[in-house]
Amino acid sequence: MKKKFIICTSFPSLEKEKLFAEEINKLGLNWWRWIPGTWLIIDKKGNTSAGFLRDKIVSLLGLNCGNVLVIEVTPNDWAGYGPENKEKNMFSWIRNYWENDIDIDEQRAYLKSLMENSRK
Repeated sequence: MKKKFIICTSFPSLEKEKLFAEEINKLGLNWWRWIPGTWLIIDKKGNTSAGFLRDKIVSLLGLNCGNVLVIEVTPNDWAGYGPENKEKNMFSWIRNYWENDIDIDEQRAYLKSLMENSRK
């Protein structure tokens, strides 16, 4: 069964944050990060736990990784305020992936198209 998590952390650098994103991709997890230090994670297979994600961050960054909080989310209710237009939409990932059951490969294609469009 699909699991959802919110991670709040204070990565010491953008490089360390990218390292965490690479590890999440290797695990086949979907993710969203628009707000610094805040990640939404989806495990479609339901094999991940909050403790596993916390331990992954600590093992990647060492004991000086800063603060880490991982919460498993079960209800599908959310609200937000931020950019929501054709050029920049903070909530499209949440609507497409958090609320629905979209495959990781589809997410990667979506992210690639966003990056290509941002370069134009």
